[in-house]
Amino acid sequence: MDTCGSLLPLNAGSASPVSRCPRTTGYGTECQRAAEEAAPSAVIPILRRMANIAELSVIVTGSVAVGVPLIKAGFGELRTRREARSQRLDELRSVLDDGAVALLAFIATSREIYDKLKFGGLEDLIPKMETGLRNIWQQEARIAVRLGVTHEVFKAFREAHERSVEYLTYARHALEATPPDGLLPDITARQSAAYRQFFDLAASVIGPNRK
Repeated sequence: MDTCGSLLPLNAGSASPVSRCPRTTGYGTECQRAAEEAAPSAVIPILRRMANIAELSVIVTGSVAVGVPLIKAGFGELRTRREARSQRLDELRSVLDDGAVALLAFIATSREIYDKLKFGGLEDLIPKMETGLRNIWQQEARIAVRLGVTHEVFKAFREAHERSVEYLTYARHALEATPPDGLLPDITARQSAAYRQFFDLAASVIGPNRK
């Protein structure tokens, strides 16, 4: 008997257990055939089921060994993408927050024009307006880099910037005693509407109820 024979039952009275064929990874056909020839007919179906189970266990084990690392790699890549997206959102939130602060600071400066027109001091207010508008322009450039000039949030910020410039133009006309372009209350109304539009759109991008 070959090496299979030493591991397979030769007859019904044999005490030797059925084991793996040392020349195969499972219960090979050669080993199985030898067992079936030596075993009673009632044992043959059992041997065949054992062979099928052994082959299936090899397939399942191999599938798990390959599949688990792939699943882990997939979850790892998904987590990396989520972390990167969260970082970009945090950066954008910081930029838009800075833009909003710049607009609010200019509101406080621009409202001084009402008192300056009554009591004088426009020449001191104009440099403050120029500084505030320069800060707004810097924030506009940062938003453009993050979102692009076609994004609705950028367009809203630019509109707010342009409405803010109207205050400076009005103050210069008043200081030079030349007719201003439009009425000051109308300038204030346009500025307020533009600012609200930017705040609402920014909140839709970075707020808790963002799209």
